[in-house]
Amino acid sequence: MSRIDDRASARADSEAVGSVSGRDATLAASQAADPGLQGELAIALLLRGGVVLAALLLAAALVGSLVFGTPLSQEGVSLGRIFSGESRGLDALALVGLLIMGATPVARVALSIPVFAKAGERSQALIGLGVLVLLAVSILLGAVEG
Repeated sequence: MSRIDDRASARADSEAVGSVSGRDATLAASQAADPGLQGELAIALLLRGGVVLAALLLAAALVGSLVFGTPLSQEGVSLGRIFSGESRGLDALALVGLLIMGATPVARVALSIPVFAKAGERSQALIGLGVLVLLAVSILLGAVEG
């Protein structure tokens, strides 16, 4: 094979891959082969984002408490305390962080239902729906009692 043939072959290979290279090419190929992977990536992003956001809010509240010398409230977490204005400042920041931390797994269950349904996993989607209903009932019963 001549040098010209080598260059033409390399150019054809490069054009076949396009501007996608390395890890991105592997990810694109995986998504094309497994459409359910996109849903799994969305779930992973949701979980990671929820945990990071909650951790940042809680860390900010803790650091603020240490800097300003004001202790955080040890009351229970409730939306009512935040929306009524009962919790303000650092307490509200910590409560929102805790609520996001608790809501993240619930959101994961809710997101998994359409992901399973799209992948043709009807039984898993129904189980997810049942879990979501149980979570909703327990949250509502807790709100009524609390």
